[in-house]
Amino acid sequence: YLALTRALASAAGDDVRWSPPDRNHVTQHYIGAAPSAPEVEAIEGILPAEPVTIELGPRLVELGSAIVAPAAGAEALAGRLSRALAAIGPSAQERPFLGHLTIGRWRRGRHREGVVGWPYAGRFTATAFELLASGRRPESEQRASHYRTVRTWSLGAG
Repeated sequence: YLALTRALASAAGDDVRWSPPDRNHVTQHYIGAAPSAPEVEAIEGILPAEPVTIELGPRLVELGSAIVAPAAGAEALAGRLSRALAAIGPSAQERPFLGHLTIGRWRRGRHREGVVGWPYAGRFTATAFELLASGRRPESEQRASHYRTVRTWSLGAG
């Protein structure tokens, strides 16, 4: 991971704001800045009892201003999640589901060829599901958003 990140940083220069490893997460569904109590209950009702194996890659792609590694393996969970949340009301998610791990974001007005398409592959087992609330930081801060854990569920710890 660190060797690949260093190589990517060299290729992209300062055109990319890299995501720190401690903020890595695989996005399943965007429900807005702060989840409601009914959304939390709906999520709890559809989580699997077993860990989920996630496959990253094979290459980096763009998703809006983000540089992401596609993440496969959680499509069934994402579908259940979308259906459960749709039963409550309209979704804040504007585009079809693409499970992904955000590697970084292009700095405003910058884009460099050669980063998108880089090989980026791996596999891991998700043993927890975290519901995150997201918010914007002031423009003066380096990170554009921040995340706060609302709730964590263990997968397969039964």
